[in-house]
Amino acid sequence: MIVWPETLPQYPQREGLDSAGGENVQRSPVDAGPPKRRRVSTRMPDRLRATWYLTPAQYAIWQDFLEDDIAQGALRFTLPDPFSDGTLNAALVNGKASVSVNPGPGVMISLGLDLEVL
Repeated sequence: MIVWPETLPQYPQREGLDSAGGENVQRSPVDAGPPKRRRVSTRMPDRLRATWYLTPAQYAIWQDFLEDDIAQGALRFTLPDPFSDGTLNAALVNGKASVSVNPGPGVMISLGLDLEVL
């Protein structure tokens, strides 16, 4: 399994950290009464939106990780779980389209990721 680089910050910023459960219920209309509901799967991926502040040197490491290790977001990887002492098995939701890069505080670079977590 591919692992989040140790040379990058291990945990995202707490501000803006957002975790949401996956949509796992299918609703079907019926002739009368409320819609019928059923579970789609026994396990749906959750979503995690998180931001890391990187130095320019760390951003270069991130770019190598994105391009070479996780094949522009096609491959899954593990990273530290920001809510526990464990790890998460994650992938970028829409490949490179799930990455946002903006100026951070000072010389830092703000790296935002939209992750699918199993």
